[in-house]
Amino acid sequence: MKKKINILKYFIEGICKNKKRVSTYLAAWLDVIFLIPGMVCITIGVFKIYIPAGDIMMGLCFIALAFFIGKKQAGGGK
Repeated sequence: MKKKINILKYFIEGICKNKKRVSTYLAAWLDVIFLIPGMVCITIGVFKIYIPAGDIMMGLCFIALAFFIGKKQAGGGK
């Protein structure tokens, strides 16, 4: 248990020391981070209405996610 506490302590200290860099990195991916729970909520709602439409919606959400992540990886999302 002592080792786990030390690892967590060093992790938190590292984040505090590099707060600017961590917040910049997180801000760049914030839209994708919020996109995922939004897609889950929409897909669950469509599944409750009609199951085949839920499958189609899930596919469209995965395509949108791939588009956003691909755009970030290519550097177009900065």
